Amino acid sequence: MRRLFLLAAGLAMTLTACQKDEGLVSDGATSQTITVTIPQGMQTRATAADFGNGAKVDRCLLQIYRSGTTPAKYGEQQSATVQKGTDGKLTATFNLRLVASQTYDFVFWADCSTGDHYNTDDLTNITVKGNYAGNNDEFDAFTGALLDYQVKGAFSENITLRRPFGQLNVKTLDMAAIPDPTLKPTKVKVAFTAVPTSFNAKKGEIGAATAAVEYTADVLSADGDLTVDYIWAPVEEATLADFSMTFLNGTTEISTNDDFKNIPIRRNYRTNVSGNLLTKQGTFNVTIDPEFYKPDINDYPELRAALANGGSVTLSEDVTIEAPLVVETGKTVEIDLNGKDIINTTSLPDTDPRYGNTTVFEVKGGATLNIKGDGNIKAIGTKPNEDGYRMAVYAYGDAKVNIYGGNFFNDQDYNNRNAQLDLIYADGNAVINIYGGRFESACANARGYWVLNLKDGSNAAINVYGGTFVNFDPSNSMTENPVKNFVAAGSTTVKVSATPAPNGTYEVVPAGGQTSVPVEVTNAEGLTGALSNPVIAKIAVASDIDLTSAPVEDLTFTEHKTIDIKEGATLQLSGGSNLVAENGLTLTGKGTIDNSAAASTAVAAASDVHEHKSLIHVTGGDLLIDGVTLINDPEHHWHGNSYNSAAIAYWNDANITIRNARIISGEFTVCGMGRDVASGEITLTDSYFESTSSNKDNGQHWAYAMRLYGSKVRIDNCEVKGIQGGVSIESCQDAVISGGKYYTVNTPGAKDAFYPVYITNGAKVTITGGEFSAANDWSGGMAEGTSAVVSGDNDAGRPSGSVILKGGKFSGKAYNHVTKAIYEPAEGYKWQAIASGSDLKWEVVAE
Repeated sequence: MRRLFLLAAGLAMTLTACQKDEGLVSDGATSQTITVTIPQGMQTRATAADFGNGAKVDRCLLQIYRSGTTPAKYGEQQSATVQKGTDGKLTATFNLRLVASQTYDFVFWADCSTGDHYNTDDLTNITVKGNYAGNNDEFDAFTGALLDYQVKGAFSENITLRRPFGQLNVKTLDMAAIPDPTLKPTKVKVAFTAVPTSFNAKKGEIGAATAAVEYTADVLSADGDLTVDYIWAPVEEATLADFSMTFLNGTTEISTNDDFKNIPIRRNYRTNVSGNLLTKQGTFNVTIDPEFYKPDINDYPELRAALANGGSVTLSEDVTIEAPLVVETGKTVEIDLNGKDIINTTSLPDTDPRYGNTTVFEVKGGATLNIKGDGNIKAIGTKPNEDGYRMAVYAYGDAKVNIYGGNFFNDQDYNNRNAQLDLIYADGNAVINIYGGRFESACANARGYWVLNLKDGSNAAINVYGGTFVNFDPSNSMTENPVKNFVAAGSTTVKVSATPAPNGTYEVVPAGGQTSVPVEVTNAEGLTGALSNPVIAKIAVASDIDLTSAPVEDLTFTEHKTIDIKEGATLQLSGGSNLVAENGLTLTGKGTIDNSAAASTAVAAASDVHEHKSLIHVTGGDLLIDGVTLINDPEHHWHGNSYNSAAIAYWNDANITIRNARIISGEFTVCGMGRDVASGEITLTDSYFESTSSNKDNGQHWAYAMRLYGSKVRIDNCEVKGIQGGVSIESCQDAVISGGKYYTVNTPGAKDAFYPVYITNGAKVTITGGEFSAANDWSGGMAEGTSAVVSGDNDAGRPSGSVILKGGKFSGKAYNHVTKAIYEPAEGYKWQAIASGSDLKWEVVAE
């Protein structure tokens, strides 16, 4: 026989405010008691802080349903009084008698009975009774459900209720700035475009239907608190509310602000909207109060204000959105990314149910959007295996978009990234102009990467004046049929890198501009092409390139070039050609330029026809070398009929800066051309220079390690090694050697080493430090050592130079080989013998 057991059950509920872990709070951490005394018997008004503490809630309703029926109420709806316990929590207790071995649904609703603002006869379809009004905390309510609960015996359960809506607070910050009391609002009329009209407490869901809502209420306080509203909202994704406010003084209308757009309202969260709302062109800020519940909505007030009202905004923080940022018709918005990101990873339902939609910017007809600055704009679909639209920019109608910067990217987790994924998309008569930025899509199909795309059959246009495009050539876009060139007239497309696979990276350079990144070259054709292309400013060499077949004409360039040679890479030149920089050159990296492997065509010692061998000629502009190794055939000891052999030859007003380099040559490492007219500045630091030239090589041609012309010379911490000589400085009146090692060595078995430093043709050289050591004494003993620093007439008839000694160590005293005179140190300094047995015999020290 089946028995029915009637059980007494105690069901206790805790009504919880929108604090995460606390019960419904009356006097807790988030509540405030503010008493305002108003003369002439006016009532004290509450502030927004007094709302949402649950103080008005006095009853709790319970409706029991039999599980599995649709719907099957079990008994009458019950009501219990909400009471405040000693712990400050508000509770209500229901004592029940239920049949055992049955499954029930318990649905709860707690509100203000004296207000009687809700139709609660059916807790699966709760609606507002009469007209909704803001600034009335009697609309505050709580709900919860315990579903599929099987009664097995006596039980006691605790249920925590939560709010079914979000609280929206609006405050103006400029109330006190208005001196005329007739222009200060005492009332406000609020008009919502569409808000949900029902709530199902059993399912915890808002109804699909929405309706416009309008009410007029007294402002909350003279301090600027205007309104508090309770809006039904979903749990996960925020409701985006649009509303307007009309400000009244009594019955007299002051102004209207109707640009409150896309304000996020999320269940159990407090959204605060604040700003200068009473002034013309007032902006408003939207923030989320962290005390109301655990907040994760940031509405980025400055950005929202610009989108709503038009105007400019500079981002001050990264922006994460869950719906498109919409530029409304008639608005012009300028966004400076300022190094910040705007990212959307939320996939909303598209009109086609097969797809999701993750869009960052939606620009309506009649609107203009300008984007500049650095920062990421990303549209990323994160739902597993969902195809969709992931547009960074979507413009339609007669919208206009100008992109000056930013890193635009889209992606989705679908079909192993084999899909059409439009990044920049234009429809209707929209025009998108791209002047800069970086554009990349992570997905592609058989036709390629859909970085730029136009709606089929539309009159839309995308014009590319500049920018960088990954795996997409905008001058040859396969996204259109027939293939389309998006690049504007006058701009040039350059493939700057073969990576990433499969298509590499392209940069569009505007008219008169140059590439912003180095162009990677891997062969002679690529390098000579880059040298001749005026839009390519920087070249990257990552592997060996054989240039032995390239004539000097192909290695001559009219624009300044920067060539970065990676460590381990070598540019191999022939003996008959060299780089010619007509407007300057910068060489960087740890690679090498070498011509020593190429055989000379003029090697006979008795020949009257000789050729020069060089690596670099600087005929105009400046030269900067940092870190590179130059090897100018150390076995070649001939000059040509027109040029001296030199690793580097420079003319006239060229400024030469060499640091961290290693340069070896059979003749000059560095050679100034244009004696008596050179006016550039020569700076050599932290580098090694070596010449293997000797007058014993062929008896006709020889060279110092370097011959320097210019208006200013600075040499510091360099090592200069030579046979015929080290450093020769001519004409310069402002030359300083401040450190390093300068020395000459004999060819094995010969006495052919001359001076480490030679000063001639009127040059003045100051030595403040360094070590100067010569292999031989050519002074006849006058130097009291070997000939380390010497001045003289060089070629017959030229005036001697002079040296000012303020430091340094020497293998012999400095002297003039024409006048046979020793140079005494500058005033305040003296020669001092070095006692050690090294090659250095003398140093210049302060007296």
